[in-house]
Amino acid sequence: MRNLVFFFIALFSLFYFSSPYLLQAEEVRQQNSDKVIVEQVGDELENEENSSKEAIDSVENKENKAHESDNFKEEEQFIKNQEGKKALTEQEKTIEENSDETKPKLNDESINKNNSTETIKQEETKDITLEKGIYHEDVIDLKINLGEIGFLVSKIPNTYYGPITEKVVKDFQKYYGVNDEPGVAGRATLNKIGELLSSPLQNGKYNEATITLKKNLAKIGYKVPGNTTTHYGPLTEETVKKFQKKYGLVENGIADERTLAKI
Repeated sequence: MRNLVFFFIALFSLFYFSSPYLLQAEEVRQQNSDKVIVEQVGDELENEENSSKEAIDSVENKENKAHESDNFKEEEQFIKNQEGKKALTEQEKTIEENSDETKPKLNDESINKNNSTETIKQEETKDITLEKGIYHEDVIDLKINLGEIGFLVSKIPNTYYGPITEKVVKDFQKYYGVNDEPGVAGRATLNKIGELLSSPLQNGKYNEATITLKKNLAKIGYKVPGNTTTHYGPLTEETVKKFQKKYGLVENGIADERTLAKI
């Protein structure tokens, strides 16, 4: 019995005196456990942060590569365009430098073929109808010729047959009674223009009819200064213009049928 009592007393003493150490050891163990958990959480957060950075870096790298690719394509296209322009310039320069001297000599047969082709082209040009809305080299000649016979279209004629040209052609047709489609420079209109341009009674020409013209003008008060000769000079032209202005005729200085009829 005494031994049992001593046993419990010894056990109680051991528990009593060792409990603080046990509690301290438990506290240390708990602290170490908490530290480990904190470190693990910190490592996990750090890993997640690193993963996020790596993802961001990856996206940025992709964007940079895409941007670099776009820049490369633009630079490549720019270089191609520059090379194309340079090649075109060189080609134009080569064509310009290659004049008739660089063309191969043609034999008689080739020359005849070229002449035949040129004749066909000229015939095709003659068949072109000069009317409102077209662009053609012959329109320039038409405007110049109309201006020389007193029907000015433009002081700087171009290839465009516009509404102004159409109106002037109509006025010309009406004035000379040309039987052609109004406003269209058809064959009858062009023939009449050619007839007036080749008239012998205009400045620079010599013709026997000029003598009769001068005499008739003198009879109605429009004497041409100088001798009565066959020469239709600037003085005769000026006198004819004065007469035409007086009677409301077109002042072209040409003694055309309307002027002669009025005289």
